[in-house]
Amino acid sequence: MNRFGIIFSLMLVGCATGFSQTSTNISGGANVVFEDLSFAGGAGEAAATISDIPSLDSFNTRYVGGEGLSLSNSSSVVASGGAGLVIDNIDVTTISNTVSVNVLGGKGGVAELSGSSATLSGTALGGSAIDFDASPSTQALTILGGNFVGGEGGLVIGKSPVKLYADGGSAINAQSGGAISLTSGTFTGGKGGTADTEAGLITATGGTGLALAGSYNLAPLGSGVSITGGAGGNIVNTATVDGDAQAFGGHGVVINSTTATPLSFSGGTYAGGKGGTASFDSDDVANPFSEKNYFGTYFGAVEDINGAKGGHGLRIYNEEYDLKGTVLNITDGTFIGGDGGVSDNAGSGDSIADGGHGIFTDYVDLNIYGGTFRGGAAGTSNNDPASAGAGIYARDSNVLITNGTFEGKGLLFESHYFDSTATLQGGTFDDAVFYARSDEY
Repeated sequence: MNRFGIIFSLMLVGCATGFSQTSTNISGGANVVFEDLSFAGGAGEAAATISDIPSLDSFNTRYVGGEGLSLSNSSSVVASGGAGLVIDNIDVTTISNTVSVNVLGGKGGVAELSGSSATLSGTALGGSAIDFDASPSTQALTILGGNFVGGEGGLVIGKSPVKLYADGGSAINAQSGGAISLTSGTFTGGKGGTADTEAGLITATGGTGLALAGSYNLAPLGSGVSITGGAGGNIVNTATVDGDAQAFGGHGVVINSTTATPLSFSGGTYAGGKGGTASFDSDDVANPFSEKNYFGTYFGAVEDINGAKGGHGLRIYNEEYDLKGTVLNITDGTFIGGDGGVSDNAGSGDSIADGGHGIFTDYVDLNIYGGTFRGGAAGTSNNDPASAGAGIYARDSNVLITNGTFEGKGLLFESHYFDSTATLQGGTFDDAVFYARSDEY
């Protein structure tokens, strides 16, 4: 680092050790170093936003995003929590914390809507622990240790047919890609929020542990890493006509791939969050093979399926499905789907509380040389058991397995729109199911 960076660091240490800064913003200039500091965001604001510098080094520094405001309005309202740390246009960022030093997204606040138009929305999302905006995608984020937790979703209140969102925040939100290296640390999505109100749609989905998209380069993940999706929240949608509800568990890792960059896992634990509770009255029956529901919207979310499903340990979708060479190599690691929650639908529509999958892929070459794979337990749908998740659900993906332990519904292999091949040369399977089908959206 240059001399200015050293002086800047020492000045901050001298004035702020053990003291909580409020909504710190640094833009432009030379390198920045934080050590043994504590930053806290104002209401609904990030604890620290650092942008447009060559490098940021953060050692044993705590960031806590601000809790969202309590807002009431007749028009759309946003009362989301702030991020712990926002990293914007920095060439190289390194974060190294001990396990007792936290980076936390802020809890969502209270968003209350008095209007009743379908065009209105109330939002009280949990903040991300880290928002990483790589511009360009060659910019790097390296994490050497620490505890990173997305903020819990807040409380949403409204009148049908408004839409209300109280989802938990991500631990690491890297939607614009970049060079990501996670050597060690615990990464947990925030819990979904709460609603006991009427609306056209209420979501309180758990946050994602690591959300990655765009042009990225993810360094191999190993034994020092634990990534878990947040638990789904608690929803009571009192609307009596088509009041939809989603209290899904969050995914551990979600990768929306647009490149042929190989991915490697040599250890670690990757788990989906448990589904929450959803009570609602809806006659909506989603077509599971519509494009939106089959693939999911961005980061694997859906808009037309109601209930309290468990999250997936690892969800990877190759958006450029005709791009060959998207390869996932696994030599070790534990991949666990989240348990399904409790879904009660007083209407005639969907009420889904299935367990999540340990791994769920679309259009990926999946090579497994070891590891443990287990789906989440079935939840409860209208007082009946739902379905358990699979250890691996490989859809339109070529699969090679030479070793590993596949528990419960161990392997579910499906050729749907493309010819795909499963080659099993070893491994221990409680169950394995293979099938092919074809249809149009």
